[in-house]
Amino acid sequence: MDEKKLLKEKTLFYLKKHKFRIILLYIATATSNLVNLIPMYLFGHSIDYTIAGDFKKVLNTIILIILIFLFTSILSIIETVLHTYINQDIVIHFKSEIYDKILYLKKKEFDKICNGEILSKIERDTVCLAEFITEDLINLFISIVTLIVSLYLIIRLSPTLTTISLIIFPITVLLSKILSNKLRKYILKGKLLGDNYFSITQETLSAIEEIKSLGMEGLYKNKYKEILSDIRENEGKKTIISTIINFISSIISSSGEWLILLVASWMIINKTLSVGTLIAFNSFNSRVTLSISQISKFIVKTQNIFVSLKRIEELTNLPDETQYKTKFCPELSGNIEIVDLSFSYYSKLGILKNINLDIKNNDFYVIVGRNGCGKTTLLNIVSNFLDDYKGEILFDNYNVRDIDIDWLRKKISYIPQQPHIFQGTIDFNLSLSNENLSESYKIEACKLVGLHSFIDTLPDKYNTILGKDGVILSGGQKQKLAIARAILRNPKIMILDEITSDLDSKSEVEIMSLLNQLKRKYTIITVAHRISSILYCSNIIVMDNGEIVGMGDHEKLITECDSYIDLYRNQLNKISEKLNNNVV
Repeated sequence: MDEKKLLKEKTLFYLKKHKFRIILLYIATATSNLVNLIPMYLFGHSIDYTIAGDFKKVLNTIILIILIFLFTSILSIIETVLHTYINQDIVIHFKSEIYDKILYLKKKEFDKICNGEILSKIERDTVCLAEFITEDLINLFISIVTLIVSLYLIIRLSPTLTTISLIIFPITVLLSKILSNKLRKYILKGKLLGDNYFSITQETLSAIEEIKSLGMEGLYKNKYKEILSDIRENEGKKTIISTIINFISSIISSSGEWLILLVASWMIINKTLSVGTLIAFNSFNSRVTLSISQISKFIVKTQNIFVSLKRIEELTNLPDETQYKTKFCPELSGNIEIVDLSFSYYSKLGILKNINLDIKNNDFYVIVGRNGCGKTTLLNIVSNFLDDYKGEILFDNYNVRDIDIDWLRKKISYIPQQPHIFQGTIDFNLSLSNENLSESYKIEACKLVGLHSFIDTLPDKYNTILGKDGVILSGGQKQKLAIARAILRNPKIMILDEITSDLDSKSEVEIMSLLNQLKRKYTIITVAHRISSILYCSNIIVMDNGEIVGMGDHEKLITECDSYIDLYRNQLNKISEKLNNNVV
């Protein structure tokens, strides 16, 4: 959509939404600015009254000016209150629109966007657009009204001087229009640099341990300084162009004022203009000049508005999951059928190829395979995070595309490789899916995963603050907490993506044994890291190069599936090498 048309639609939407308050704001602002013109006119007369020696008229004029000041001060308070309310409401609406979009953005689209870009759009672009509607448009309106009224008054005071003043108007506006287009590329670059700034800051804070352990403090310090240097350079270029615009405008305006002063002096000498009239004219003419300047600045600032609006629209127009809010909510038992599933991610071809799989409810399925063979991608598709695949995913014979996505997510508990532990208490983390869970229910879930005995040793029990990313918990305890949290959602299906990859052998065996027990209540699908921990599992799925190349128990696969045999041998060799190194 054309930028100007898009901006017009957005502006009209908010103007209609706040119609009553905006009308009041415009009336208060216009009245205040117009009434403020009166003292200028009165001041000019007071000079003539002073020269004529009429003190009474001077006193009356000053009293009237004071009353006008009090009146406009009250209007100013009304303006401030209305402006703050409308501005904050628009900012909140814009931020909520972006935040809601992010929550329902398709995973494939979300993975393309860096966190810094999202933060920049939420914090900077939304404020820029809100200010345009609540400040810039009002200033433009006031500038136009003030310009018209002031022009009328200076024409009445001196048509000759007005003619000189008007010469600068078209020149200034045309100049602003031409030079503002040159600013646009620097405005856009500034936004992108802001995205990078937010990204590296957020990345530094979230990955500080890795940065320290890998000795990358110097690298990140240089990257940070480089971004700041680029921002400074870009802002410098933008400032130079803005300064040139202001300088040329100032020269043109000043030239007009000098010429007016010269002509006015000649007119006063020849008794065709009074000193008071000149003072009044200069006061009103300064308002004309200021109004022209404000209009010129508005033209320049629209380039910034267009960039911000385009950036927000690029995000809000991305495909999301709302198309799957079908309101079709069938009862599900946990059966899953995958039919001729193929998938490609970005430029990679054939990540998954003709996958066919029949998963029965209340059973335990383990996926194994080399890194990059498509295990996580398969889980993401089954969890409905990725939807642009070929083939069918059926839950109890219902196509996943027909099922309401919110309903489906209630039936599936997905635990990623690194489950996020939210800042807060253990109880808070357990209650995320349902704040009304009873204490006994939460304790039962923690007992089921073998976490209750540890929690019971803590001074504050379930009210213990976990800290950043559950810092007081071990890797195995974090996984158990995540599983307990998943259980409390009361799902039909639990999907776990290689959650034991960072655990030691003993902890992995404990988690796998726990999952095997949970199959009596749930359909469990997980990715295993070590084959030694799943030897007892009867449903091992072997993947290689995007395909399922084997399925069965260990005894069957170790004799029939070459890929499984290679995986098993490689892991045995690694164990043997580790033992030999320890002996040495």
